Amino acid sequence: MNTTTEPTAPGPRRDALGLTLDAENVLERPPSIVLYGPPGAGKSTAMVQAFQRALFVCSAPTVLRPYASWLEDLRTRDPNRARQFLPLLDPSSTPGTSFVARKTLPEPGQLAAMGLTTQTALTSILTAFIDACAAGTCSYQGIVFDEASTFADRIYTENVRAFEGTKRRTWGNPAADATKTFLRWMLAVPRLTGRALGLVCHAVRPRYFSTYDEKIASANRGELEYRGGPALKPASSISEICAAADIVIQLDVEAAESNATAALFSVKESSKTEPGDDGLAPAITDARAKRRLFTEAHPSWERKFRDFRVLPVVTLDGRTDLRSLLERAGYRL
Repeated sequence: MNTTTEPTAPGPRRDALGLTLDAENVLERPPSIVLYGPPGAGKSTAMVQAFQRALFVCSAPTVLRPYASWLEDLRTRDPNRARQFLPLLDPSSTPGTSFVARKTLPEPGQLAAMGLTTQTALTSILTAFIDACAAGTCSYQGIVFDEASTFADRIYTENVRAFEGTKRRTWGNPAADATKTFLRWMLAVPRLTGRALGLVCHAVRPRYFSTYDEKIASANRGELEYRGGPALKPASSISEICAAADIVIQLDVEAAESNATAALFSVKESSKTEPGDDGLAPAITDARAKRRLFTEAHPSWERKFRDFRVLPVVTLDGRTDLRSLLERAGYRL
């Protein structure tokens, strides 16, 4: 008689205080990712390569055009590899149509005509995503907002208008507070759904206190006010959003023959040495420029990657991309 029994999953574990302890694998939990860099660096392409089965909410219809173009070229050169990159790809489809699930948000004027704002429109999409995940009917591995910088700018502008003329009962900036609250809610999506969330952003340079502003204490003049990072409004939200995200990566470009770091929006890995030095190297135009991902903490730039297996600088060379970087860190995509 066969007495073999199937192994059972471990049940909830309680400690001496009677608390039910977490049992999930924290190394595999889908992350919230902020990816930022200059225009043309390949942020959108890197994000789609990592999350091929995610829903992309775009600020403009052409945001993902570079990836669609890259894919069509790959379909011609290596059809088998192209199919590996995009399970959703329909070989019989018209080029540039069914390469990824995407939803383009209308312009603010079009939304206003429908009685909506950017924030209410995004809330509707996020709520539908969260509800579908809770019901077990969501087919997406995550949701990505591209460009999140544009969305944040629109939301902040709308909030400023909404609070105009209202009497302030307390000190502060209610428009900024409302925008920050919404952005933090977006970053909570992985915890609410068990699915990944990505924010694709432009980059903003580090900001320093003016050397000549007499209103600023002399000890602070010329010192760092905000670290460089994802371009988000209000500027005071950058550090808060980066603190809330699981991963913050800078994507930039480095000239092949130069030792300078990140030539287009370049970051010198040495710390600031004198007032006025913003940590940026001169822009360099080079057809052989290399795209690099920067994951290591920096005194002047927002970066974060909570895994010791990830290198501080990763070159995107066709064999290594954002997806392989996340898989190396143990994330299941």
